[in-house]
Amino acid sequence: MATEAVDHRRVIKRIAFWTAVSGGVLLPVVIVVLAFWGSPHLARDLLVGVSVGITASAAWWAFFSHFAEKQARLLLTSELAEQRLVLDRGISELVDEVERNSQRWQDERLPLALYGSNSGTDLRFNRDLTRDLERSKTYYFSGPTGIYVPARIETREGERDLRELRLRLIDPCSGVAMKRAVEERMRRDENVGKSEDQIQAELCLHLIMVHSALWRARNKVGKILVCYENVPVLNRLELFEACIYDSSIEQDGRAAFPTTARWGRDHSTWALAEREFRAQNFTSFVIGPTTSRDDLEAHLKSHGMTLTRGIDDYLGEYDRRYLAPMRKTLKEARAHRDVVDDEEDDRDD
Repeated sequence: MATEAVDHRRVIKRIAFWTAVSGGVLLPVVIVVLAFWGSPHLARDLLVGVSVGITASAAWWAFFSHFAEKQARLLLTSELAEQRLVLDRGISELVDEVERNSQRWQDERLPLALYGSNSGTDLRFNRDLTRDLERSKTYYFSGPTGIYVPARIETREGERDLRELRLRLIDPCSGVAMKRAVEERMRRDENVGKSEDQIQAELCLHLIMVHSALWRARNKVGKILVCYENVPVLNRLELFEACIYDSSIEQDGRAAFPTTARWGRDHSTWALAEREFRAQNFTSFVIGPTTSRDDLEAHLKSHGMTLTRGIDDYLGEYDRRYLAPMRKTLKEARAHRDVVDDEEDDRDD
């Protein structure tokens, strides 16, 4: 039933179409015949009239088709341009999103830099760490003794003030922490032939020198907070506002300085370390501008760091063994250029 109704409507539409076409053709002819009816040359006049009409129609359709084609071409060009603009914008946004995701993935999964293990001086490592320290308002360190930290504070040339220094060191009163630190150092190539007692005495000496040198540098930092761990502190972490240097990626190295990764602020290692450094129960000892020499000596003695000589003697030994070499190292490190940098300069030339 529905099919018959559809067919019926189609027939009606077809009849209406052809009726309109026939009327459109016959009407002009009838008008021409009426206009020339009674003319002695009716056939000729009709032929002339029809010919003129056909010629006019042909001229009109030629003009109209050219105009319509031109407008259609302009419309198509405009539409294609708009579509191309939309497509280009979409591709650009897609590329930007891919780049953002790629950068986020790199920040979360790949280190910004990797420094190989060594027992000497790594100029690239010292250059990069020094730059990050000079650009940061905070410096958080975790490691056995932090023997190089005071030297880095003394040689810091940053325009920004260092507001806070936090250190997590081994507790010399903890037998477990000291024993594990001794075992770890005995594995190093530089300590071959040394006894456990010698290494433990050296650890205690480092702790005394570090505290003494930090006390001397107290006016270069807003405040210095020291925390002692009664568990082994083996891996070195150095955290700044923009990045963290992490030596935990190598567990059994024999070099004095293990392989170290430099992670960005977006990496989970940075966030985890920052929370631990800012824990409420972090501080065991505070060194500030008002901390006196007597306060320092009393603290050292109460924490198992026996003084066998004066603070000035420890400072003199620290300057000879660590501060003076650090000044020389940083002078070379600041001028150090990577091979990649030199290659880029060559390409620019």
